[in-house]
Amino acid sequence: MQGIQPVGDDTGTLFSSDLPMHFNKIYNWETFKYDYNTNYSLFHLILNFFKLFDGIIPIQIPTAILLAGMNLWAVIILKKYLTKDSKTEYKANLLAIAISMVSMIILPQKIHMPFFGIGSPNQWHNPTFLLLKPFILLSYIKVEKIFINKTKNKPLLFILYNTIAVAIKPSFAMAFIPGTLLYLFLSGIKIDAKSTIKKCIKLFLYYLPGLII
Repeated sequence: MQGIQPVGDDTGTLFSSDLPMHFNKIYNWETFKYDYNTNYSLFHLILNFFKLFDGIIPIQIPTAILLAGMNLWAVIILKKYLTKDSKTEYKANLLAIAISMVSMIILPQKIHMPFFGIGSPNQWHNPTFLLLKPFILLSYIKVEKIFINKTKNKPLLFILYNTIAVAIKPSFAMAFIPGTLLYLFLSGIKIDAKSTIKKCIKLFLYYLPGLII
């Protein structure tokens, strides 16, 4: 529904989404009554690529396929992460779908203005969030493997996932990076302070490529 909205359509006309705003940014259309500024470099790079072929296929179609595909990938990652063996597969399927549908609760505008802690109508409807979801999950799984389960795991993929995530949605770094560092610090500081501080420094260094972006 987000993807098939006409370019230039306002966010509330067909479906509550930021995507028309992004389309307007790509096409340099000024159809909104308010000023806006977006800094989603990787998402706009992808949209600009789709724009090259808009004489053959409207930009809405590949965008819709991309967002749906990323959402499906997120469910598959969750299912794989939650499935411990064949006996838990059914439960993992249900839980993966449930987690993928979790969204913030929005009160009617007459009751509540502005939205609590977010500038877009809804995370579930936000195209950059849908694009981000698989990389959030992959980054989290890698943090768990490297720093919590302490398995021998090379950090290169983790650095890549995190850097892509920040390039898609910079505000991801504002939540994920402090959150993981705080968790690592608070969960280990009483057990082994010196080792915990070293781990936190190492994790912060892994985040640097994303922070540079």
